[in-house]
Amino acid sequence: MTSKNGYAVIHYPSSFAGKKIDEAGVQAGRNIMLATDEALVVLAIPNPVADEVAEFDRVTFDAQVASYKDMNYVQSHEGPGKCAGRAGIVHDGGMKAMGNAYTTMHCSFVEEGRGYAIVYVYPTANPEQKTLLERMVAAIEFPVPAAK
Repeated sequence: MTSKNGYAVIHYPSSFAGKKIDEAGVQAGRNIMLATDEALVVLAIPNPVADEVAEFDRVTFDAQVASYKDMNYVQSHEGPGKCAGRAGIVHDGGMKAMGNAYTTMHCSFVEEGRGYAIVYVYPTANPEQKTLLERMVAAIEFPVPAAK
């Protein structure tokens, strides 16, 4: 599944469903069992509001945490790390939704004038899902679309 702007391509198993969430975003998700699901979201933003990774990360991470409203998000780690194979900033954490605990990862990097944010979420009770989501993150492509 390719983002509408063409700057991110995600690959996922047939048990997932993909969708374009806006011009810059694409998502793959699935239900594991009743009331538990997992998802991978990638945002590929041309001409981001900030061209320094720390500032871009601050803005995208704050927006992500705001979307966890009423889910008691707690960050367990923040620091430099690999984000889809690129140097970036990584945040690990957890939250509760619909009575279930979830583990989250958010990472950001800036490359060639574009900002990228990657998020995945999976049920904490299913730690084996992290391996699959990490493989999906490693398989993300970041093409540069041909000029129109």
